[in-house]
Amino acid sequence: MLKHTNKYYQYFLLTLALAGGIITLSSCSTNEEEANIHSVAQPMSFEFSNVDSRVGSASRATAESGELISSIGMSCYTGFWDAGTSLPNFFYNEEIVYQGSNKWQTTSSYLKPATGTKRRFFAYYPFVSPTEDVLHNLTISAADAAGSPTIDYTIPTNVADQQDFMVGWTNEDAFGAAFDVVHMKMYHMMTAVRFTIDESVPAGYIRKITISDVADGGHFVYDDELTWNSVNSTLASYSLERDIRTGVGSKVELNADEVFMMMPQYLNDKSAVTITYDNGQVFTLSSSLDGKEWERGKLVTYNIKISSLYKLSLETTIEPWVDGDTFNWTSGY
Repeated sequence: MLKHTNKYYQYFLLTLALAGGIITLSSCSTNEEEANIHSVAQPMSFEFSNVDSRVGSASRATAESGELISSIGMSCYTGFWDAGTSLPNFFYNEEIVYQGSNKWQTTSSYLKPATGTKRRFFAYYPFVSPTEDVLHNLTISAADAAGSPTIDYTIPTNVADQQDFMVGWTNEDAFGAAFDVVHMKMYHMMTAVRFTIDESVPAGYIRKITISDVADGGHFVYDDELTWNSVNSTLASYSLERDIRTGVGSKVELNADEVFMMMPQYLNDKSAVTITYDNGQVFTLSSSLDGKEWERGKLVTYNIKISSLYKLSLETTIEPWVDGDTFNWTSGY
């Protein structure tokens, strides 16, 4: 009887041992799968929000359709954030490309840092390629520049090349157990200046519109303030040469690529709008902008009226671009 009992006891111990082995192997397999998931390089995903589509037709970025026409540039800093010493040590000036339905991804793939690793993201639009300056006259701080990133921008002379320059960033948070979708707001940093021609302007053509003696660029530091840290003291003039027919019985509105993207600033006693008007004779008419302010993220519309053939008057309308509104962007510069 005792021998019979021991036999079954031995079978019982063998069963337990086999079951334990299976459980152990299963556990190892699960851990290895999780490790493999986290050790596979993957692109990071983003969602952005910002533009008020009702003024989209006035924005170089949003063109006629309310959609972006280029990629976004971004850098990621890991470790506890320090505005004086942190470096873009996870990725620097990565191109973030549109995937559809407001989904964006890094061009390159990355291994996820350890769960809990601190991080901050800093973005700008439009992306500046390391090998091709598609933005014209924009410089971002170098990969080895410590602390808050910076951007220097000089406004292109050609109005069609002027950009709806935008920035965005995240507060310090941490990587989770897997790559998450990072949400970020983007903010307009320029003043959009557009012109309309009043229906009261007599028949003829406006051949040229010039904005003169305004600041030609500025310096921006990501320091949680949506202001340019300095505006260039150098002044420039920007002209749009077109044959805009007047006296057509209705107000004439210019196209998206005819909108001036100007530096936010207080305008000086030299700043002015000047038009060349041709009704068979050519007249040059000016209106001072002295004392006016162009604010970041505002759409300023000047409606041109000709009080006489010696005086230009401007009706001013100022509208905000609404920061933080969700919208869809498409890439492809």
